[in-house]
Amino acid sequence: MPHVTCGQEDSRQIILRFEKEEQAIFAEHHEYKNERTKEKKNGIKIEFAEEDVEMINRNVYAHKIACRNDVAWMFQQWDGDNDGLLSKDELMPLEGNGREVCLAQFIDMCDDMVVDGSISVDEWCDCFSFADDLRHEPPCHKAKHSVDPHMAGVFLPRCDLEGFYRPEQCHSGYCWCVDRYGREFDHSRTKGELPDCGQYANDLDDEEKIDLKHRL
Repeated sequence: MPHVTCGQEDSRQIILRFEKEEQAIFAEHHEYKNERTKEKKNGIKIEFAEEDVEMINRNVYAHKIACRNDVAWMFQQWDGDNDGLLSKDELMPLEGNGREVCLAQFIDMCDDMVVDGSISVDEWCDCFSFADDLRHEPPCHKAKHSVDPHMAGVFLPRCDLEGFYRPEQCHSGYCWCVDRYGREFDHSRTKGELPDCGQYANDLDDEEKIDLKHRL
C-alpha cells in the first residue's frame, strides 16, 4: 500500500463515517431490541443484547464526558476484551482491509487525556462530541484536538466537561491561570509549582493536582 499522508480533517472524516454506520446499526437494534441477532461487520462479530437500548448509556463503563447513546454503544461493540479501553489491535482490522488508511492518526488524535496508546471511554466520547458540529466546538476542545498528543513537547490544554479551558494550566515546568477561553491572567505564571487560581476557580481536588504535577 502506498504511503498516505493523513491530516486532522482525515481523522474527523473517520469519526463521521463511524457515526453514520453505527447510528444505522443502533437504530436497527432499537427496532428489534427484544430479538437476539448476530451480524458480521468489518470482520468483527457484533451481538445485539436483549436489554433495552435506553439502558446502554447508563451501563457503559463509568465516564465523565457526556456521551450519546449510539456513541457509547459503539465503544462497547469494539471493546472486544471488555477492559474499558480500545486498543490499536481492536481497531486495526478497519485499517487492515484498506477501508481506513488513516486509522492510526485517528487513534492518536483521540488518545489525548492519558496518552497511553489506547482510547478510554471518556476519550472516545470526547473525540466524537463535536466532530459533526465544528462551528460550535468550544475553544479548549478545538485546541486539544488540533495537535498530535504524542509529539514531544506539545502543549495539551486542560479542558472542562463542556470543552472550555480549566483555570489551571501547566506545561514544561510552568503553570498559569486562564479564563474559560484560554486567556492568561496577568502575573499568574509560576515556575515549578502549582498556580494559585483560587480567585478564578474552586480549589483543586487531589486528582487534578496529580494531573497538573505530571504536566510540570
